[in-house]
This record gives sequence, C-alpha cells and structure tokens, in this order.
Amino acid sequence: MKGVILDNYQYANSTVEGLKVFLDDEDRIILLPLLFSYYLSKNLLVHKRRELEEENKTIIELRKTPVATSTAGIYIDNLFKLLKYVNSNHSTLGVNVHQINTITESMLIDYLNTYLPQHLSPEAIELHKTGLSAFFNFLAYLGMRSPVELYVTDDALQTARDNDEKKATIKYISKSDRFELINECDNLRDRLILKMGAEVGLRASENQGLRLITKKKGEDSITDLFDKLDSPEFSHVQEFKYWLSGKYCKCAKPRYIYFKRELLEEMKKYYLTERTSVVKKTGQDYDGFFLNYSNRNFGTEISAGLASSVFSKYRDRIPSIDENLRYHDLRHSFATELFYDELLDSSGQETRSESAALIVVAQRLGHTYEEKNEVVPKATKIYIRLLVKMKVIEALK
Repeated sequence: MKGVILDNYQYANSTVEGLKVFLDDEDRIILLPLLFSYYLSKNLLVHKRRELEEENKTIIELRKTPVATSTAGIYIDNLFKLLKYVNSNHSTLGVNVHQINTITESMLIDYLNTYLPQHLSPEAIELHKTGLSAFFNFLAYLGMRSPVELYVTDDALQTARDNDEKKATIKYISKSDRFELINECDNLRDRLILKMGAEVGLRASENQGLRLITKKKGEDSITDLFDKLDSPEFSHVQEFKYWLSGKYCKCAKPRYIYFKRELLEEMKKYYLTERTSVVKKTGQDYDGFFLNYSNRNFGTEISAGLASSVFSKYRDRIPSIDENLRYHDLRHSFATELFYDELLDSSGQETRSESAALIVVAQRLGHTYEEKNEVVPKATKIYIRLLVKMKVIEALK
C-alpha cells in the first residue's frame, strides 16, 4: 500500500491542493477513502453522530461540523493507518481495503482499544477515534452503512500512557540542535564522533570498532575505504559500507554500517591531519581510528564511554539544548530519519509498508529480527512512535 499526494487536483471547476490518494498493493485506487479525502479536503466538514428523542423514539442524525485544515489532514492520515492495518490483517478480519465500508463497529473498537495503545499516545488515539468516526459517518451519509459510535476505554488510555512513559527516555534530537552541537566542537575528532551517532547510527561504544587495518576477510578496513575515495573505479559511489565487528557491538551482533562520501572524506582529513599530528607527538600508533586527547591517555585508543563524554561536553555548552539528552539519542535520531526516508520514494510519496521500512532500520541498527517471517523487535518499533515526534519537531507533513 502507499499514499500519493496530488497537487492542485482539479475536478468539476474546483481545485483541491494536496489531495491524498490511497493505492492498494497492486497500485489500484481505493475508492471510498478517495471520496472521503476529496470531500473533506474540499469542504472541511465532517458528519457527527447525534441521538434525538422524538415521540418516545431515538432518532440518529448526522450533523455537519466544520474542521480546520490541519485537523482534516490528521483525519486522512489516521484513515491511512487503519487501511494499512486492515491490509496487513485482512485474512483475519475478513475485510479488505476495498470493502472497508463493511468493517464492523466491534472491529473498529478493538483496533482503537487493543492495537493502537501499543503504538500511540492517548492524545493520538483520541484523534484516531474522531477521525475514523468522521470517515465511517461520511459513508453513512452516502447510505453505504450505519453511523458508528466509537469509544476508547480508560484501560486502553492507561496502556497507551504507560507505554508513553516507558519510551520517555527515547528522544529525537532536532536537526538544528545537532547542527549546533557539531558546530560547537573544538576539533575534527569530536565532530566526527558526534556524526557517527547522528549519521551512521553508532552506539557510543561502537566507535571503538572503527579499525584502520584490522578487518574481516573480504571486507574493507577504514584505510581501504580511504583508498577507494580517490579511485576512478569508485568515483560514482556515494555511500561506502564497512563491516563492524561483533566484538564492538551489543550482544556481539556484527553488521554493515555505511559512510556517505562527504563523511568519509571528512574522516580521511582527520586521519591525515589531526590524528597524524597526535601520532607524531607520541611516536606511537594504534589500530583504532579515534585517539584520546586527554593529558593522561594522550594518543591511545578511546574508551567505550568517550563518545558519551564528548556529547555531554558540548550539550552542556548550549543552554537551549535539553540537558537530559545523551549520545544514544543521536542514534535514535538517525534511525527515525532512516525510517522516514525508507517509507518514501524520490518524490516524497509513501511507497513502502511500515514493516518493510522497519526491517531496514533493524538491519542498520543491529537489532535482532526474524528474517524468515519479517518480524521486527519492539526495540525497532519505537521508531513508529518517534517518527510522529520528528514530524512535529521538523514541521513535516
């Protein structure tokens, strides 16, 4: 499934800017959500269910209520999330995305109270409730089903609240804050250490795994990658992969990491200038890429915790940056942006499922996942939630 945005869509002498269209796995338009998307985007009206008592009878009517443009966009995005859920579980539900009008009210209530609390905040779940009510009541307005009365239980909200608190220590660092941190650095080594978290997704201790000479058979060392930078054979390559040994990884799980050409060029500059100067002063070299600058251990290989100390040093210099942030949050920020990029094609349209994008994130972070069944761990699924925060912080649609 994917969502496609049509800019300045024109129909019957009216124009809708940014009309969102949903396509199934075979790129066929899903009609009913399209009708809702067009109606809502054009009119900014929803239909709310209302009960009236007349002559001892309960009459249900649908009352048109205006909504803001931003709210309309949220409702449409929430509908897309439901469609992806139905698409992934259609065999269990007995409903596919082209028959979304036939989904039962009990299925929707189960979705709101069982599935969403595992992924969203209480506030987001409430928005889903009102957004989905708007969609299905629109279908009722068209005569395609009965109006719905959806609800979210206190237990479901508490579950969402508990999950929010568990994830509270996981933070996204904005691009502007990362720029300030890196710009504040006193030397090239510290800049690169911060970039290893923000642009490569390394844990603090994994910076020790960047080796100048030592390498796995058939793979490149760091100096091998430096040689490739200036080789005509690799002039077209914009991203270079490096095998990070399990010796330096959590749970001893090795993986490939990737350096963009610009970053690798900066690494080479550090190697030829700053690092070489340190080696000349001590008369001793090591296989580790990063070296210590402190008086006591000057010129030796860095410790597992140095990257965290480097991050704290510059974080504390910038009053506007949250004092609770840590080096590991650079890794979370990298993963969140990777997840976002993997969901989109070159034109910025959603082209992949969340699960497919999360598998790429799991691979790049070194998370264990069931490759055969394409099941990603909870540690990777946190980026579904963090993506929402990133979009807010970076003002993304």
